[in-house]
Amino acid sequence: MNKNILVVTILAAALVGCRTANERAQKAQVAQTKPKIREIVINGVAGFQDTPMQPDGKWHVHDPARPQPPIRGGWDVADG
Repeated sequence: MNKNILVVTILAAALVGCRTANERAQKAQVAQTKPKIREIVINGVAGFQDTPMQPDGKWHVHDPARPQPPIRGGWDVADG
């Protein structure tokens, strides 16, 4: 009886070990196939072009090629 319990326990441990090793191998394979996120710079504006498109728009989310708002300046900040 004790011998049967020992055999079953060893087999169960071996199956669990095989399963976790297989899961680790699958996770490593998925990690290797994921594309790297690349930041690009266009006209001095950093952003990404491998992101989803804006709804009803023609630019990607965080697209550095989209029109930029004008830079305004010349304000005097009051000391205070």
